[in-house]
Amino acid sequence: MIRGDDEVFKFSLIMLAKLNQAKNIGKGSWLNCKKSYLLWRLLQESCELARALVNLYFAEQRFKKNPSLRTRDMTAMARHNVAGEAADVANFAMMMADKAGGLERQTASE
Repeated sequence: MIRGDDEVFKFSLIMLAKLNQAKNIGKGSWLNCKKSYLLWRLLQESCELARALVNLYFAEQRFKKNPSLRTRDMTAMARHNVAGEAADVANFAMMMADKAGGLERQTASE
């Protein structure tokens, strides 16, 4: 087994789900966006990830002090939010790599 294979696969599913949400489908291709815009969005999403991590920290602290169904659910939701925000960051990083020409495209004839 390749190191990280399972985690990368699971994370890619989250990335694809976020990328293909109804609100994102109509936005068109990122190849039509300026690299500066994609970088700006990457930075914004990075800030959202940082905020989600802080929220997770506090949710975990609340759960430790008061292990109830409510605090358990809050912690699970916070973990889910971290994964989603991390996927948003990864998606914008992927878009920038693609826009910069770093991702090879294969044609049907290859």
